[in-house]
Amino acid sequence: MNDQSAGKLFELSILVERMMLDYYSALTEKFSHLPQIQTFWQGMADDEIEHIRELENTRKEIGPEKLSLPASPELFEKIKTGLKFSAPDMLGQVKNLDDAYEFSHELEGRDIKRRASEGILFIPGKISLELLRELHVTPRAYAHIDRI
Repeated sequence: MNDQSAGKLFELSILVERMMLDYYSALTEKFSHLPQIQTFWQGMADDEIEHIRELENTRKEIGPEKLSLPASPELFEKIKTGLKFSAPDMLGQVKNLDDAYEFSHELEGRDIKRRASEGILFIPGKISLELLRELHVTPRAYAHIDRI
């Protein structure tokens, strides 16, 4: 990864969100025989669509000048964890609804403190929030990202 600009970090964050969207969309299909469960997974997919939209809007708001600035190597290390995720591989491990919930729980990083202390926090929105702080972007831009 040669380009370590803020723009590249946003690009990678959006890519991770798209991978999560693929995962939840596949779970929506996998559990289509259970309408309430299908609705739950569709809601998760819809959340990922919103995350993508918010990241894209924030990226536009920041503008090319700030997007060309370098981002810290630590943020790139964090996003690399997210890039290791593979929706098809994870879906292959989902044998039942319990598996789907467990993997999703893990992917969403509910245990933030533990994951952060182990250096495996890769939630794209949170990485982007750290980036915005590094770039000294106004609080208005934080509003988009902080919801992710």
